[in-house]
Amino acid sequence: AVVSTQSTWGVIMHLFLWIVVLVKASLAYVEVHSDKYLNLSAYEKSEIIFSNCLENTSPADWFSTWKMLGLFTESMCPTLTAKGDEMPGSRHKYIHTVGAVAQVEWQDLGGHNYTGLFSGADYGIVRLSLAKEPDEDELTTIPGMALKFLRDGMSSANLVAMGGLDGQESWNFFKNDFSNHIGSGSISNLPIKLKFARN
Repeated sequence: AVVSTQSTWGVIMHLFLWIVVLVKASLAYVEVHSDKYLNLSAYEKSEIIFSNCLENTSPADWFSTWKMLGLFTESMCPTLTAKGDEMPGSRHKYIHTVGAVAQVEWQDLGGHNYTGLFSGADYGIVRLSLAKEPDEDELTTIPGMALKFLRDGMSSANLVAMGGLDGQESWNFFKNDFSNHIGSGSISNLPIKLKFARN
């Protein structure tokens, strides 16, 4: 079979264009930790973060119990003290590795004297996750939630919450109330409770 030079160059040009498109798409991620970023409006930050989330919608892997032991050798402090709105690149995520992300707002229902964030926030990101891989043969799940509310020209307000370390006997993610003051749970969870208490 004879292939014309013109059709060969056409294929090469199409491949080149696809490579350019793929490289450009992979460079679409926007940093979220510089002073320039922090000075943006809450709306602009929310759009950047959610766009970054949509850059890669592949789920992470669940870690084995053996691999999760890395949690006990890693400091939690960088996550709490890092500037900006992303997990430090040097930190591994050993628990809550698989989750769903959405844009949210905080609506104040009144009946309190609180100010600041508690009076409402128009732009936020929520991440709903399970602390470990669910077992289809068991009914136990361990839901967790992370909330990030963006503010104009300053750092975000963040919190994490769970129903408890022992989880719940239900596949209903919202069966129990979430709290940022997590109880001690069973004795089997004492090591993880101590880990987070000392950081």
